[in-house]
Amino acid sequence: MEAGDLSSALNRRAGRIIAQGPRHPHAHGSYGLHGESAARGIPAARMHDGDVWLLNLPEVAAYHLPDVKAVRPVFFEGRLVAFA
Repeated sequence: MEAGDLSSALNRRAGRIIAQGPRHPHAHGSYGLHGESAARGIPAARMHDGDVWLLNLPEVAAYHLPDVKAVRPVFFEGRLVAFA
């Protein structure tokens, strides 16, 4: 956090952004794509409450090749509803 080179968002399961943090809003455009890619590429049966998936998908949406997204599935009543 010291460098401030990070940002955060909450996405619906299909990828649409619900809320975003105040830092680096220009990066948020790729967040929906990464959430959507996680939903498409990782079977929901493999996701569990408390998981964090690290994604590096420069072909999907990246400003820098080494960008890494930490995607955490969010469950409500046992159902996958969003990604943080």
